[in-house]
Amino acid sequence: MNLNAYTKAQLVRETLLRLSDEDVKSQAMLAGVATHRSREAIIDAIVQRVGSSSSSSSSSSSSTESGRRNPRRSHRSSGKGRSTRLTSSYPPFVNAEGNKRGTLEQARCYGKPLAVRDHPANAPPRKLKCGKRGAGDAPTMSLLLVDPTNADGVAAMAAALNADVEVLALFNVVDERTGENAHFETFRRALPEEQHVLIYAAPAIGLAGAYNRLMLASNAPYCILAGAGVPTEQARPFAAFVDAARRAFQRVDAAGALFARGIGGAVVVRRSAVIESGGFAGDGCAFDAERTCAFSLERGLADSIRSRGWIVSHVPHDAPPGLALRPSGACPSAADAADVRDASLLEALESRTPHAPTCGAKDSAYLSSKVLEARLGGRCQPRWAVALQYFRRASAIPELAAPLVEHDASALEVLVHNDGGSEHAEWLEALAGVVKNGGRVWHVHSIDVHEIRGYNRLVRLSAATLIALVQDDDVPRALHKTLEEASTLFRVHPSLTLLGGWRGRIDVDGAPFNRQTNQLDSHKFGPGLKTIPYWDDAARCPFMFAARVNAAPLFAKRRILLQLGLLRWDLSCPGSAGIGFDFEYSLRAWHHGYRVGLFYSRYRHNAVKDALHSGTRTNTEAWLRRKEQERMNNRRLYELYPGFYHKEATALAEEANSKLRSSNYDLSEFVESGDFASWKHKPKTSGGAGVDLSDV
Repeated sequence: MNLNAYTKAQLVRETLLRLSDEDVKSQAMLAGVATHRSREAIIDAIVQRVGSSSSSSSSSSSSTESGRRNPRRSHRSSGKGRSTRLTSSYPPFVNAEGNKRGTLEQARCYGKPLAVRDHPANAPPRKLKCGKRGAGDAPTMSLLLVDPTNADGVAAMAAALNADVEVLALFNVVDERTGENAHFETFRRALPEEQHVLIYAAPAIGLAGAYNRLMLASNAPYCILAGAGVPTEQARPFAAFVDAARRAFQRVDAAGALFARGIGGAVVVRRSAVIESGGFAGDGCAFDAERTCAFSLERGLADSIRSRGWIVSHVPHDAPPGLALRPSGACPSAADAADVRDASLLEALESRTPHAPTCGAKDSAYLSSKVLEARLGGRCQPRWAVALQYFRRASAIPELAAPLVEHDASALEVLVHNDGGSEHAEWLEALAGVVKNGGRVWHVHSIDVHEIRGYNRLVRLSAATLIALVQDDDVPRALHKTLEEASTLFRVHPSLTLLGGWRGRIDVDGAPFNRQTNQLDSHKFGPGLKTIPYWDDAARCPFMFAARVNAAPLFAKRRILLQLGLLRWDLSCPGSAGIGFDFEYSLRAWHHGYRVGLFYSRYRHNAVKDALHSGTRTNTEAWLRRKEQERMNNRRLYELYPGFYHKEATALAEEANSKLRSSNYDLSEFVESGDFASWKHKPKTSGGAGVDLSDV
């Protein structure tokens, strides 16, 4: 399909005009276009971006056409036969990662994609000085395992792989054994590094659903789907295959999937290709016969990825035995095997050209608008998820779990990020009622990475439309009422994407600048502070817009959170307090044209047992590090949003508030004295002076 730049621009404009405001903003973010402007200005900017990229590529059209006629010739460089980067020759648009991959045809006939950014688009993540920590922030590959049974084999696989490979192992809780502490401890000893993650699912989930979830939860650009793993004796040839596949994928930009031996063996995929194509077809709810249909799953994924214009290939039949993971046969020496594998995989990928994206096939599930977002939950996709950050507060588990069990669990997904690697059996037992009521539980062990990275993993693992981010020292008084009011607020305010349930701020230009915290002395609203002055008639609760809101709890539209790049993980090293992520995401939402609000969530803050005698606030050294991190991150907000924070963000919030209705209401209906506790034991510095807690 040869289109000049003008024709492409016209088609893109027609496509965008048919989309909703939210979808136009989504496409703008994917194209790298700012969204805090009018709909018409956003569309003009996207069209200009697509038109300019098309014009710049027109000079190479003749070579592109010859490449289509002779793909081998265009995909190889002269000389020693080394591969050049292979790219799609179809008209450029943007895919879920914002790259110029994918096509105009995709934009016209596939509906809205699930856009997943691994970091915010407004500024790339900075390199943190975390020493050996942080290996899980940007791994090159993820090894995805479903129901592995041999801990020694898993340990051998992890040891044979490069250090920058993360392992995500999902266990279906189908018997008492997987719910015991001994099971978790056995596999944690096999995978002790911080970047490895153990996930326990209840009720059990089928293979298609499991891989869809793990694919989103991954932090890497490439994923290895290895079923339950490989035998210990095959760990080294398996690792050699994975390493060769990684190099091949890095050279061939259009490579989408490489199959070695079915879905239960070694399948290497480009994560963005799977997300873009909608993932595995199959109900993500049940643990059923789909686990026996490996060939069908493999064929379906291959067809789906290929239909989006990616290259799909199988390892050649004459590949070395170790490459094909066959149980018998001699392998070449280690020195020779790497060269053979590289050559074999590149030959497998380079001998194929990208397929033209297919439109209009009504009888194919893979070509419909049913994308990964729908496949994640199948018919049981929940509306709400509660993502809880937990660290070694065993006495609080019954109090934290009780409201979740009492809620209408059929519409609830509960995800617990266990940052301390403790109380595995206790959590599964406490949340068994959620499963019995028809809900779903994910118990995620990712050791000592703290809240930002923990929340990000849970947000991607979830399948819910809306998600609540809560801490292990906050307990809801009426969870059903809280989620009902939040749902209504999101419905009647379509541009609202983040809702604070604790406290919020309106900055005042010209107010004194607090150098202890590197922020203005703003107006603060919430329990124990200024009363929310406005009322929402639909939700029948106090509500206002705020420039920034505090965690926790926070309530968010999960899809927008994924599109905007999740919580900014480079605000702190793994294991350190992520203070400031709530303010940064608030500003990012306003900056992209969305809105941030505040309401009384009926959560009791610092309410669990020993909440006031545990955590960073009771450790002087940890507290001082936390306060210094707060100062640094508050200062960085001005670097990330120059000219926008604090003036423009405040102006947008005040303009939105001007359209709300002021009201006098009975505050006691929404806030009780026990909703906020005071600190009686403040940390002391080495000199004995008290540390100022007034800004917490």
